[in-house]
Amino acid sequence: MFIVFDYYFNMLWIGSSVMFIYYKRYQLIYPTGDYEIEFVAMLVLIILQYFRLYCGSKGNKTEQSFIIVIFMLVTILCIIGNVYFVVF
Repeated sequence: MFIVFDYYFNMLWIGSSVMFIYYKRYQLIYPTGDYEIEFVAMLVLIILQYFRLYCGSKGNKTEQSFIIVIFMLVTILCIIGNVYFVVF
């Protein structure tokens, strides 16, 4: 059930992240190349979030433990990425 609601949360998170990254681009001074790295990292995190949700949904429906383990490992990567964007 939470995986279904996480799809909606991801849409909200992506929208707010895109708005904040454009806000940061025009309001803060970035060293050369840092904005592009942060933008690419955000895109990778978005792709990882949807891959995580896909693995969680498929693993839950098929009850395959290997896919659920992949879901948990990708969840750890997503947590690290989200903490980076919240702190920095």
